[in-house]
Amino acid sequence: MAVEVGLHAIVEQIADSITSENTELTERLIWPALDQFPFVPQLWYHAGNHLFSIGKLTLAAIAYEKAIELEPNAVCYANLGASYRQLNRADDALRVLTQSVEIDPESKSAWTNLAACYINEGTPEIGLEHANKALAIDPTFNRAQWNAGLCHLELGNFRKGFEFYEAGLDHDRILRSYGNAKYLTDPVHQNVKGKNIKLIVYGEQGIGDELMYASMLFDVCKDYDVIWDHHPRLGSFYKAAFPYLETHPTRKDDPTEEAWVKRTFAPYFISIADLGKWYRPSRNAFSKAWREHGPFYSPDPELTEQYRCGLMAMADGKKIIGISTRGCVLKTNRFYRSVKPDHLDDLLQDERYHFVNLDYEEVDVMVNEMNAKRPGSVSYWRSINHHFNYKHTAALIAATDAFVTVCQSAAHLSAAMGHPTAVLTPKRPAWRYGLKGKRWYWYPSKNVSLFRAPEDGAWDEPVANVKDWLEKILHRKQEKNNA
Repeated sequence: MAVEVGLHAIVEQIADSITSENTELTERLIWPALDQFPFVPQLWYHAGNHLFSIGKLTLAAIAYEKAIELEPNAVCYANLGASYRQLNRADDALRVLTQSVEIDPESKSAWTNLAACYINEGTPEIGLEHANKALAIDPTFNRAQWNAGLCHLELGNFRKGFEFYEAGLDHDRILRSYGNAKYLTDPVHQNVKGKNIKLIVYGEQGIGDELMYASMLFDVCKDYDVIWDHHPRLGSFYKAAFPYLETHPTRKDDPTEEAWVKRTFAPYFISIADLGKWYRPSRNAFSKAWREHGPFYSPDPELTEQYRCGLMAMADGKKIIGISTRGCVLKTNRFYRSVKPDHLDDLLQDERYHFVNLDYEEVDVMVNEMNAKRPGSVSYWRSINHHFNYKHTAALIAATDAFVTVCQSAAHLSAAMGHPTAVLTPKRPAWRYGLKGKRWYWYPSKNVSLFRAPEDGAWDEPVANVKDWLEKILHRKQEKNNA
């Protein structure tokens, strides 16, 4: 891109401040520069990079669009496509990213971002093809490795997927540090596993992901003396599941400030997710782990009984069904993995059931709407759903007869406990749910089933199948026992 000579120094300084993640300096530099020179494409490009880095995606897209308007450039197209992708504007992302590779077919960033358009879209084989083109240009490009890893995982190529997954550290995943401990690599693991060496393992991403990955701790503890740094909401929950582990609910804090880190000498540390390449390299490894350890977690029995008694008083003899309707946040495909009350009408009108809502947001309006159609059919225990300690969520789920849920953290919790769990799975699922089949490979229990939408938002068929599933596991089983 062409730049006025007098701007060269300030443009370089802005670029350096973004690279060094000096947000305060970037803010001081970028906006006055744009006020004075609104027709310089580099400034809009850097503004887009800055806004993207702080999560202001719509503004980032506008900045990239302005940069392209002033001077079309493959890198701008690539970053604009990434912004659209994060905003779930899939068609726009595909359009501009296709333009970016047409402008510069040797751009590793363009091919990498184009690959991302096919992740969690049900077409990972196309995404992998594009990621491999980026890796052919630069085999060490970590963002291409990360996208290739996600595609492999979606395709069920677990060993290869988890090997690439580590490339997301310090970009899409958080890389922590623990004093002088070194990150556990494959060569070191092969040499020290089984020798009971201290290993700090830290959780990452959302609560659902942590619960999912933490199922590997049963296997890791055979090879290492594990110190488990986990999400603070899961403290008492993990103490019950892993009473033999040293556990610390500090993974949201700065590890260099933690007293336990300062007094603990552990030569190695690793993210829980990066254990997958050793402990979950194949579909068979998931089944084997469930046979040996599953269900992985257990609810607090006294708390469960307390909530069960409360629900039974409300249910008046009806079966109690937990229900959740909303996926997490926008950038994790919330739109695809949420259902509206109208989608559930046929189920909610079944007089044999009393429902308890387990969404962890304010859903009073939705619950009131459900109860307007069938008074008293849905309970909402806000104090439990919003409780910081996740053992309350586990106990409430366990107090139900079955749980019908969208793809969210409570789905992982329920399935990992072996509780009867029906997961309403979108047509474009995250890799954790696989591309097809009713069995959820992370939790291959007979009590857990995935009910897949044939098209985006087409929930009628899976909800009808859930009704049949409930009939089978609740009523037919009861009739057989009464015979």
